[in-house]
Amino acid sequence: MKKFFLIGTFLVTALGFSQNQGSIKGNILDKEMHNEPLLFANVQLKGSDKKTETNFHGNFEFNDLEAGKHTLLVTYVGYESIEMPILVEEGKTTQVQLGLVAKTFDLGDVSGIAVSSKDKLTTAPGLD
Repeated sequence: MKKFFLIGTFLVTALGFSQNQGSIKGNILDKEMHNEPLLFANVQLKGSDKKTETNFHGNFEFNDLEAGKHTLLVTYVGYESIEMPILVEEGKTTQVQLGLVAKTFDLGDVSGIAVSSKDKLTTAPGLD
């Protein structure tokens, strides 16, 4: 009888702790490639050590998260990073779908540089 009581107490306690948790599942898309899945994008919860990468379908998942507000950070080399606030609710899964766009670079004034027909880098005439 004592064992039954201990096992019952353990189960009730475990169920009580699991109720204040939720999860996040999502999909990361490549906006440069007509919303194709973005493979191996880095996805993390800002301010925590929880991080993962998207799979071959652009999917990711975080389980057993404390209910409340979190910030999702998505990065990929050559693409603009995204930070998105997420609300995780008790016993629920929050679905997310985000698209990343390529970074743009301002090259400034590149006039005065020309390439010769021999594929050598030269300066334009008069800029010696």
